[in-house]
Amino acid sequence: MSTYERIPYASFLWKFGTTSFRTKEFNRKTELQLQLLNEFWKKPEYANYGWERKYMFDGQEDIYWIKNRYYDWLVDNKFMEGGEPESIKYKTAREKTSGLYDMGLLNENHRLTEVGYKLLEMTSSEQFLEKNELGISMDSQLYLEQLLKLSSSDTGSTVRPLIVVLYLLSQLDYLSYDEFRYLMPLCTNKESTSYILMFIKDLRNGTGTIDTVIKNFLLLQSNYQKGLERFVNNEFSEALLLSVGMNRKSATYDKSYVPLYELMYAVYIKNDSSRIYEMFNSLKKFQSSIAIKWKQLMFDTSLTSQVKKEPISHLLPLPDNVTTSEKDFKEFFFLTMHLNKAKATLEDYLDLNRRYLGLTNCFIFEDNLVKLDIVPKQYFESAIDELYKQAYKKSNLLEVCCPISDICPALVFDKQKIINGLNEELGIHVETIEDAYNEVDKIRYSRFNKLVDLKFTDAKILKLLSDFEN
Repeated sequence: MSTYERIPYASFLWKFGTTSFRTKEFNRKTELQLQLLNEFWKKPEYANYGWERKYMFDGQEDIYWIKNRYYDWLVDNKFMEGGEPESIKYKTAREKTSGLYDMGLLNENHRLTEVGYKLLEMTSSEQFLEKNELGISMDSQLYLEQLLKLSSSDTGSTVRPLIVVLYLLSQLDYLSYDEFRYLMPLCTNKESTSYILMFIKDLRNGTGTIDTVIKNFLLLQSNYQKGLERFVNNEFSEALLLSVGMNRKSATYDKSYVPLYELMYAVYIKNDSSRIYEMFNSLKKFQSSIAIKWKQLMFDTSLTSQVKKEPISHLLPLPDNVTTSEKDFKEFFFLTMHLNKAKATLEDYLDLNRRYLGLTNCFIFEDNLVKLDIVPKQYFESAIDELYKQAYKKSNLLEVCCPISDICPALVFDKQKIINGLNEELGIHVETIEDAYNEVDKIRYSRFNKLVDLKFTDAKILKLLSDFEN
């Protein structure tokens, strides 16, 4: 039996932060943990410990004990539930702090940076309640500045995600949820951003599908090109499939694809209808976000009882061009496998990206669209050409408090440009920034009322008002 060298997974997208830092009340939890971490390092018994090996003091045995103690500190202060064994506490401690480090609120040794202390001071003094010229709170302004500086190098090259998002919105005015979910994170360099931007415009003109865009994008990557060529040109085997599965964790996680391939081949190429139900059941071994995609491809129902009762009547055909030869079928299987994996990964990061952008209070998520709010839109519109020049360069200011104009000199609040932009955008005729803000407040009030009408019944509103009074 042939053996194959495993083709490694290579990231093809950016994301804000890490999925391990997903939490409700995102900003409040961030600020609370900063306070707890600051208090933790002030304790004499912990103060000299290094969080990473390069910061260990002479005589410090390892980096795990201090992380375990921080875990206990979080539990003692009711920040999270405890109960994990000593052997893995350090992993949770690392996960809980990863988002703070990524954001520049902590340094590599997990002490608060200038920015971390500024946010801590802001929240403890309630200074964050103050609004600035953009109409956002002071803590939202700080998060905005940090996200403008933040970069990702997961793909091997540097990208500053927020700048890319702002650039896409400057070119497209809005992103649909599907564009935001599946295509925006693929913009990892100047070339891929131009590529995705072109395809979004094509999609809006009725040309192509998001699935086609993702498949074509993956095939631009050398590992997917190599994997496809190997898979279609060699005899099928478990070793072959596992070598091209490119699982992020381990090839063993892809073993469920082996019986799926064999069953699909039997059903669709050999026309063996007796194996339809077995094929349906084989999808139970996959995570739900993957399984549902295969089910939607091959069946008109997700109900096991219906497929068991009438397997043939619930089987969907594959496109004619993929069942004409084994080579065509293998190409289809390979591309579908990686399309579904890619979409599941992108779906997994959707909520995370929304939460991070939500910290800035500059974005609106409604009616299945993502847009900049009114004043931030005008503010960034005049600066985007200069700002985008930095989109693929790392900022050295992430851990430093600085004016936003130090991040990009074009980020200056010009009242007249804001007024002119709002007049054109809203079809109004105001002459002062105060009048402009009044118009913006009317729109926000209308938006709030719409949200209340959508989310709350009259009875629920009355109950809430009663609770407030009491």
